[in-house]
Amino acid sequence: MSKTAITRLFLATALTVILTPMLCSASQDQLAADLQFVDASEQGFVVLFSLTNVSDEDLFVLSYQTPLRGIEANLFDIMLDGAQLPYFGIEPYRLGPAAKDWIRIRPGDTLSAKVNLANSYNLASEGSYEIRYSANHQIYTAAEEHLLPIAQPDAKSSLPWDRDAHHIASNSISVNLEYDEVPEPQIPNFEDDPGFLSKHAYYNCQSSSTISSANSDAKSHASTGYYSVANSCNSWYYEYFSYCSNRPTVQGRYNSAYWYMNDFNYYYCGTSAPACQSNWIAYTYHNTPKKTYICPAFWNYGSKGRVILHEALHWTCADDYCYGCKCSTSSKWDNADTLSYAPYDPC
Repeated sequence: MSKTAITRLFLATALTVILTPMLCSASQDQLAADLQFVDASEQGFVVLFSLTNVSDEDLFVLSYQTPLRGIEANLFDIMLDGAQLPYFGIEPYRLGPAAKDWIRIRPGDTLSAKVNLANSYNLASEGSYEIRYSANHQIYTAAEEHLLPIAQPDAKSSLPWDRDAHHIASNSISVNLEYDEVPEPQIPNFEDDPGFLSKHAYYNCQSSSTISSANSDAKSHASTGYYSVANSCNSWYYEYFSYCSNRPTVQGRYNSAYWYMNDFNYYYCGTSAPACQSNWIAYTYHNTPKKTYICPAFWNYGSKGRVILHEALHWTCADDYCYGCKCSTSSKWDNADTLSYAPYDPC
């Protein structure tokens, strides 16, 4: 790719970037999100994200529900010529928030960060892009500071969302990309792939038998979910997923997760899972099926099989809209935690 051509392209493109009006959200009287195009080069596609407290009181938000400290979830709707681009970034499964995850925003204050979208989305194709920030939030006021959920690293279960999610969406930006040479997508580097496996592969894991047992349990419950969905839109289905029209998608997710786990998988622990944080149980990446990274909190966690199932469901493109057995989201059929809890009913 010609750097000169890229610069010329985006000097021209920046003049034609289209900003649509701010999209209303459930908490439009509290927070406002803004997105601006910054630059594109061989190093990535950079936007400026800003979050403003438009209320008259201090607010607390979770850093990982924003890109202010990096992208740790599918936080952007990115359309290429009308087709949705998949997220291929990291998907941590947490015990709940750590104290450091909470960000305080005072009335009228704006927090901003430059974000390289190419680290989490494949923006290597030419065409017309529509991009906006779109995410669910837990929001607490200053008067509720004493209620902020803080996970303990030795917890045996995850903290559920204890309130309805607020959906925050930014303006949409439109950018037309043309390349002299199409760049390679900036997919994260992973552990070396040893090739065909005749059994599960473990890297620096203190107990391979514990993980193997969890994998078997996860497969069993994925099968339970598949056959439970196949039968009918019964009371169990409505309790967890609400809308019968999404039943084929739910069944397909369980089926795909089962077969991913039925194959031989890679499990990375200790120094082979370098992204782990104290409140993370495990993590994976959307674009790397059959690779699960185990964090220290996993070993004390109660339902280890459900953790493995949760991560496998991300390989079927399920997202994290909310956490907990029956957390509140209109996308229950696409929520990895809802999908992983349902076969373990009652949860």
